[in-house]
Amino acid sequence: MSIREWIVSRDGRKWVYTVSLALIPLLVFYGVISEDSAPLWIALVGAVVAPIMALTHMTPVDNGPAEGPDIPADLPHVVDLDVEK
Repeated sequence: MSIREWIVSRDGRKWVYTVSLALIPLLVFYGVISEDSAPLWIALVGAVVAPIMALTHMTPVDNGPAEGPDIPADLPHVVDLDVEK
């Protein structure tokens, strides 16, 4: 397994999230980033790193029509429910 395949695997992504979030307090401790900017770096990890990792691990989808979930025919619809009972 290549490093790229490992990083986008479930275990690899968990490792990247953990290390990236654990690295920020260490950078604050050693004075690389200020304590005031640490929450911004954490937000950056959540807003950029996590979605990128998730998007790289998406399964391919064909161009056919999207199908919804299988809903049983005998399941009452919301409009059929009487909420005043």
